[in-house]
Amino acid sequence: MDFKNWLFTEMPISKFEFEGEWGPKNKRAYGWSRKDMAILTNPNAIQKIHKKWSNTLHSFDLYFVKSKIAYQFKEVGEVTPEWVKKRLQLDIDPNPGSITVIFTQNTGNEKIPMTAWAIAHRMAHSIKNEQNFREKFFDEVKRDFEEILTNVYSGNFLDTTKKERYLKYLAYEVGTMRSTRQKKLVTFYEFIHELVAQFIITGRIKFNPLPSIIKSGGTILKSSISDYELKEWNFMLQNHSQKYELTLDDSFSRMEGKMFLV
Repeated sequence: MDFKNWLFTEMPISKFEFEGEWGPKNKRAYGWSRKDMAILTNPNAIQKIHKKWSNTLHSFDLYFVKSKIAYQFKEVGEVTPEWVKKRLQLDIDPNPGSITVIFTQNTGNEKIPMTAWAIAHRMAHSIKNEQNFREKFFDEVKRDFEEILTNVYSGNFLDTTKKERYLKYLAYEVGTMRSTRQKKLVTFYEFIHELVAQFIITGRIKFNPLPSIIKSGGTILKSSISDYELKEWNFMLQNHSQKYELTLDDSFSRMEGKMFLV
């Protein structure tokens, strides 16, 4: 084994493999854009993805499938080797020490090419219904931010649609990733997936301070508490970031040996 291949096996992405019609003569997209294919089949881009994922302590086996059969399946979640063999006609055995993720296409609403961050974000979609992750992280983040909205900005929002819109506006203020800076979240739930991507790529979760005023989409939400109380809520928010990091670390450990399909 040459040094480069040895290095890749020692990094968090232990497998980065292709299944199906990825050859230059295979023109059918099957859910992959030209940019996706250009990135995923470029050795330099692949090396960059490996390096971008180097801040996570967990091991991942990533499979990218391009075929007419695979295109029929999207965000299935946890699957078994038997399911993969029957539905995708592929033999993939999960490594007990890795989280195995199968990507069958990249056709999300955001239409973002498969960069290192986008791969991490898409992976978050595949694990969203894994029990421990759902209960301990996904639902917890939503509860925490609803609590902030209610207590800091007096948001007694009985209208679910309005509440979720305001949660997204809150995410725009405290989020530190590009999608929140550019205000390009489709829903608040995408913010939760972005937190997973941030944890994988940077090794941590980081929040901006809660503002006294939220302005977005023609909406203005003002803090209804004192400056001192706002400072206390900001302290709590920073504690949340550490809690989320520990929760994700635990959730990923519990997913080792499991296989997920995006």
